[in-house]
Amino acid sequence: MIDILIIIVLLFILHTITDFWWWIIVVPLVYAFFRAHSRGSAFRMGSLAAGILWLAVGLYQLLTAADLIARRVAEMMGLGNPWIVLSITVIVGALTGGFAASTGYHLAVGFGIRRNPPQRKEKDTDAVT
Repeated sequence: MIDILIIIVLLFILHTITDFWWWIIVVPLVYAFFRAHSRGSAFRMGSLAAGILWLAVGLYQLLTAADLIARRVAEMMGLGNPWIVLSITVIVGALTGGFAASTGYHLAVGFGIRRNPPQRKEKDTDAVT
């Protein structure tokens, strides 16, 4: 949980300073490169952090003066409701952050910084009992 909060704070600070959308890829990737313990934990860490942050920013913008833009985008896409646009945006942001963090973990394994966890043994289904 603390990892998710650290990523959210880093994303928020960097987004506030520079306003580049691609921080959602860079921060989870680098953080998971050094801190993730498994590919599942890396994906969860990145997707939850990015999804929560994009949900918060999207809600803020939708509930303030930017709702006009959201309504126009929803009409342009044929959705009719800006809340659907927000939902799609959060899902895309969460998947982007999750895959970026998973990539960071796999890069750490590939560079030998982290050992790949042992694989599960498959059950022998051909054995006669």
